[in-house]
Amino acid sequence: MPAIRTTEEIVAAIDTEFAKFSAALKDNSAALEANGASMAQLQSRMLGVEQAIAAANRGSGGGMFTPRSSTWGAQVLEHERFKSFLANGHSGKVSLNIKAEITVPSGTEQRDLVMPQRDGIAPLGQQLLTVRDLLTVIPTTSNKIDFLQQTSRDLRAAGVADGAEKPESDIGLALKESSVRTIAHWVGCPKQSLDDLPELSALIDSELVFGLRREEEAQILAGDGTDQNLLGIIPQALPFSAPFVVADENPLDRILLGILQAAQARLPIDAVVVNDLTWGQLISLKDGEQRYLSGSGGGPFGSIGNQLWQVRAIPTPGMERGTALCGAFKMGARIHDRQTPTVEISTEDRDNFIKNMVTIRAEERLALTVRQPDSFVYIDQLGDGLSG
Repeated sequence: MPAIRTTEEIVAAIDTEFAKFSAALKDNSAALEANGASMAQLQSRMLGVEQAIAAANRGSGGGMFTPRSSTWGAQVLEHERFKSFLANGHSGKVSLNIKAEITVPSGTEQRDLVMPQRDGIAPLGQQLLTVRDLLTVIPTTSNKIDFLQQTSRDLRAAGVADGAEKPESDIGLALKESSVRTIAHWVGCPKQSLDDLPELSALIDSELVFGLRREEEAQILAGDGTDQNLLGIIPQALPFSAPFVVADENPLDRILLGILQAAQARLPIDAVVVNDLTWGQLISLKDGEQRYLSGSGGGPFGSIGNQLWQVRAIPTPGMERGTALCGAFKMGARIHDRQTPTVEISTEDRDNFIKNMVTIRAEERLALTVRQPDSFVYIDQLGDGLSG
């Protein structure tokens, strides 16, 4: 005969069995939920496969293809901001960022188009611009540079006896001025090009600044000073006049004579500027035995520094072929920067708004002062065979 339990024992037994039942029910629910998620995922994959097969059958015979990108309309409908706009009763304003699609020819399916790899822009070559680096550059906040230029020197210093009158020397000075000039240009391009291709924007910036610097170098060398042009170094330099005669003179001799002529201004001659092709002709010159005049360290298998008669040589397309400019660039001339190159972009130029265009402008402002013209010598003809 089973033992008679108390009420407390019966209640405790019931609680124990109920706890076991609850734990088992929880485990079964978790298992069912996991199985349900797996089934839902499997159904989703099956649906994707069925849609892909159906799309392939609608195409040109099936096969592999690139899935169609979401259309602009679909992106609008799926956008969270648009859903919020609808939920708020269509009131107010909504701005949506739509993923850009590439343009395809008429009749071409977007899903059949292979996306190309964009490998950047291959720009045109740019010459090295080095003449500015030869000059002293200082900033200015004025539109005109005034300076005193020494034009003559008559120094009569001599030994003087006690109580005697001292000799008087004379220094001639002339007030010179140089106005700040603006160099500028612009290009127009579609606004979308800047949005979709940042490298195109960088290329335009680079080309615009390069255009300024190239024109600047041309004017520093040979600007005629008329209208809005700088008055360059060459128009102010001394014409070549050999200080002495060299037997059997060749182009290298003539450059040496030009250096010595410029050195009579008693400033350190620090550069000879020549055309880049003329430089190639100079270093290829040979003697009567077909040996390169550039010496044992030069020639086609050697290396030489860009120097002529221990003076730095600067090859540049900015010089005419067969000519040379010798001088004390660092001390004889200065660049005064009023505004360094600045690139500005505007959508409000003329009819840019309705054409969805942008105008990109680059400009700089500077003045050039040739403080000692006698320290520069321009050789307009180096010799036969060196001109273009």
